[in-house]
Amino acid sequence: GVTVEDIAYRIRRLNDIGFVWDVLGEHWKQTYQRLVTFQKEHNSTLVPQEYDVDPELGEWVCKQRKLYGDFANID
Repeated sequence: GVTVEDIAYRIRRLNDIGFVWDVLGEHWKQTYQRLVTFQKEHNSTLVPQEYDVDPELGEWVCKQRKLYGDFANID
């Protein structure tokens, strides 16, 4: 069977090649970097929700505002 040592070895091998364990977190960081680029180019973070250049970015910004609103309204 698979031993703890086998699992540790496999994890080290995956880490050695930059394996992404937190896919959602990595996606968030990448999309945030696209927002940073947008902000530098437009001097604003007001990405249109239907932004033709990067539709996912517009939707992501909208979602972040909604999540913030949900969080900010917690009593």
